[in-house]
Amino acid sequence: MTSFALTIWIFKQTGSPTALALSALFATAPLLVFGPISGALADRYSRKTLLIASDLMAGLTTLVLLLIYKGGYLQIWHIYTTVVIAGIADSIQVPVFMGSITLMVPRGQYGRASGLHGLASTASSIFAPVVAAVLLTFSDIGGILWIDLATFGLAIITLSITSIPQPTETEVGNNAKGNFFQDITYGFKYILARPSLRGLQAIWMFANFLAAMGNVLIPALVLAKTGGDNYALSGVEAVLSAGAVIGGILISTWGGPKKKVQGAMLSMALSAILGRILFGLGGTFITWLPGAFFIFFFVPILNGCLAPIWLSKVPPDVQGRVMSARITLSRSMGPLGSLVAGPLAEHIFEPVMNQGGKLVPIFGKITGSGPGAGMSLLLVFTGVFMLMLTPIGLLTPAIRDAEKLLPDIEASALQD
Repeated sequence: MTSFALTIWIFKQTGSPTALALSALFATAPLLVFGPISGALADRYSRKTLLIASDLMAGLTTLVLLLIYKGGYLQIWHIYTTVVIAGIADSIQVPVFMGSITLMVPRGQYGRASGLHGLASTASSIFAPVVAAVLLTFSDIGGILWIDLATFGLAIITLSITSIPQPTETEVGNNAKGNFFQDITYGFKYILARPSLRGLQAIWMFANFLAAMGNVLIPALVLAKTGGDNYALSGVEAVLSAGAVIGGILISTWGGPKKKVQGAMLSMALSAILGRILFGLGGTFITWLPGAFFIFFFVPILNGCLAPIWLSKVPPDVQGRVMSARITLSRSMGPLGSLVAGPLAEHIFEPVMNQGGKLVPIFGKITGSGPGAGMSLLLVFTGVFMLMLTPIGLLTPAIRDAEKLLPDIEASALQD
């Protein structure tokens, strides 16, 4: 709800997709610096303590933002600053969560556990945009920030009563011991030394870059084409979240296909065709809904296919460092995609797709023309390029056969 409210506030203050893209950039950029550090921390210190500390840090940023807003001093740079700090907290939390899955569930349930993890992060958001839009009608951002603070309190209480074990030391982990700087770089070296992991990582880096470009455009696209209709945006974001939730329920129940790499590739292709391309071709609230649903429906299925490969092949006492390197490399494409998408849409695609624009005769029949049409066309292009990644992955032996080429970790390493 906070993210939705701040998106509306920024767009109403500036009317600029670049301003929204910068907000997304500042939220994800800290991972580039703190992601590898958090992995080293995860393999050195109590994972439970790190999770509580990261929630506490994010909660304090919300409190500061609330005080600034109530004082009447809120400016865009305040939002950018607080999302940077929240991004640092997130960069600590994500690899610790991922590295804890192998210690808390049986190996055969990694796909379902990954699906539940993704479901937990999206389930609450299915009603959040709608509720936020209603609250903004009767209240202001301050009321939403108070709710945000309460949820951080619940998260910290939940973590306090949950048992999260530490990993048993393995031969790989023992050999990996070094100083803090060596710990920071270890995860990257581990991935680069293994062709299958390196190939998988490269594919998803490109996919994340394209996804980030498209995702950051969706709010500005909807607002531009509807004349700033908050309810239209809240409806689209609710359907986006619904797709993610239902996809998460499916993978949590099913566990995913036996051939994980092929399942991930197919999920990416379907998300591109039925999601991004279809959404870009829509021009009204009703025509956006099918594409909005499928954009994120396949994401938890894709992640539920990929996560078991990493969790079952990487020893648990180095997973913090390896997972943080993996997440850092993947998410590094997010800030880059956000940084590229805003100016590209605002200064190139939007002008050429406005009334009388140079590309209107070519693409106007499929995306329309006027405000938002350029962003629609750019979203279609991101879907087409994402679709092209699927045959590349399936035709590359190191990627296609990763499950066979990478040895499984020993069962004795999974419990303390």
